[in-house]
Parts: sequence; structure tokens; C-alpha cells
Amino acid sequence: MTEYPAIAYGLTADGAITAILSNGKELPAGADTVVDRPVLRGWNGREADKLKLVDRLSRLPDDLLADFSEIAPYPSEAWPDRIRIYTRTRFEIITAISVLAEKADTIRAVIETQEPGSMTLLLADRYVPYAEDGEAGEDEAPDGDNTR
Repeated sequence: MTEYPAIAYGLTADGAITAILSNGKELPAGADTVVDRPVLRGWNGREADKLKLVDRLSRLPDDLLADFSEIAPYPSEAWPDRIRIYTRTRFEIITAISVLAEKADTIRAVIETQEPGSMTLLLADRYVPYAEDGEAGEDEAPDGDNTR
């Protein structure tokens, strides 16, 4: 018998936690379950994309997967499989299911070397640290001086 590890967690309509296994199956999680994997939110009606995401997540290094706290679909016309990831280390990442595996090293490098902020990792990669108020900052100083 093959045992499939929990890759992510989901929430039922009544708020119960489910474990999403690497084979895509969902099982009720016990009341004492430690949620040490991302919670997938907003995937109703997007089951095919959810299965692709679970497959990609199952290939990520365990420490990186454990840092993801929540993943939600964030589709656009150009990127129908675009997602938004929130991390426990306070990063917000916009990427796509189709490029997630190839962007894993970039995600890790930014998380390990930069202050919390926002990353967009699609065709081109972009990182912006959060401003003092916790929102993604602009590329210019508050007084308009862009010499920093």
C-alpha cells in the first residue's frame, strides 16, 4: 500500500480542515493536526488547476513548502493559472502553476536574502520590499529623490 504525504490543507464549507495528499485526494484532518503546509483557498470550480498545483507543490523542497501559508488562484487573461502565495516569512508571491517549479530557487534566494516584500515571478522576475506600513513600496524615495 502506498502512503501519500500531505502536501497542503483545505477548508470545508463548515470550516473543517482537510489534508490534501500528493495524489490529489482529500481526507479529514484530525483536530490536533499541525498546519505546516499551505492552505489552499478559493479553488472551488478549479479542480484541474488545483490538481496541477498539488502536483507541482509535491516536487518542491520540504522547507520551502513549509514556508507557504496560503495559496489562492489569481488568474489573468495572459496567465489563467496565475496564483498568489503568502508565506510565513511575510512575502507575497505572484506566479503561475506552470512556472512554479522553475521559480523555486528564485523564491528561496529572495526569502533568504531580502526583507519581506512582494515578488512577481512570471516571464520576468520582480521583487519590491514592503514600505514601513507593510505594503509593497515604490521604487522611489518618499521625497521623490530616486538616488538611493
